[in-house]
Amino acid sequence: MPRGDREIFKADCDDGFTRIANLILEAMALVKLNATQIGICLFLLRRTYGWNRSEDAISLGDFAASCGNSKAYISRQLADLLQKNINPPAVLCPGQDSGLCLCQQHCQLG
Repeated sequence: MPRGDREIFKADCDDGFTRIANLILEAMALVKLNATQIGICLFLLRRTYGWNRSEDAISLGDFAASCGNSKAYISRQLADLLQKNINPPAVLCPGQDSGLCLCQQHCQLG
């Protein structure tokens, strides 16, 4: 968060925002996800759409740090998301360096 907003947690669109398609948000609301899985999805949206990217390589360590969980737990949660076919904003493909490659052209929800 920019400008020291972590301490006061003031959300301000002037500090930036992420454009997310309504269909993605509506689909996420319909699926039963635990708190970690929601955090993973939000982190994926931020690292792609939030940075105006269609793809990004994200390590398990990055997921673990952003969600406050271990790499092993994040790995299990990612596998569960894939089994549920929940892949916002894109399909998760094995990437380099134990990371994930997000491939926009294969986007699937539901």
